[in-house]
Amino acid sequence: MRMFAGADHAAHQSPDGGVTRLPELAPGYADLVGSWVKQAAEGRAPRTQDAVQGPRASQASLTVETPPPAWWESAPVQTAALVLFVVAFLAYPITALVRRIRGTSVPSGRAPRVLAFSGLAVSLGGFGYVMYLLMTGGKLAAPGPVLAGRPVLWLLLQALALTAAVATVLTALAWRRASGRSERVRLGVLAAGGAVMIPWAFYWGLLLP
Repeated sequence: MRMFAGADHAAHQSPDGGVTRLPELAPGYADLVGSWVKQAAEGRAPRTQDAVQGPRASQASLTVETPPPAWWESAPVQTAALVLFVVAFLAYPITALVRRIRGTSVPSGRAPRVLAFSGLAVSLGGFGYVMYLLMTGGKLAAPGPVLAGRPVLWLLLQALALTAAVATVLTALAWRRASGRSERVRLGVLAAGGAVMIPWAFYWGLLLP
């Protein structure tokens, strides 16, 4: 085992303990790998060494066991939530489009339209942003412009989440006043999606200051 000082997990130089990755490899790492491959290619098995060479590594913080995720944090539940959001928030504009094509009246309501748009943007945008951070390992992500210590994209998602939460309450009130079974079903499905989205947004920090 060979230790390299000032290197991150990928053996690149890092001036701050692995937070920032520089393009240069740690001095001596490329030579070590090259000599190992050369020996293996020439049929000379590289010698196994039990001793640790190079500077001794130190661990600044204690390692703690990661607690198991709660049921609502599991991948199946989060996937089901995403499917629910897409269905609930897309159903309202799709049924409105079908009614317009058929020439039937489409009850106007600003709150349901706002909820359908903002809810879909928050759910898809939130999932996409979190997956982007996970796939890039966090420190390799480029979050874009930062305002008040937060990425502007995240602030936009937070504003949309707050808008969707308010629109959910107004849509629920519109559902109580609605007449006709089909319209109550449309508004009920939409409000149900918004009601589930509110605790989901709290969990992911979209509705937290």
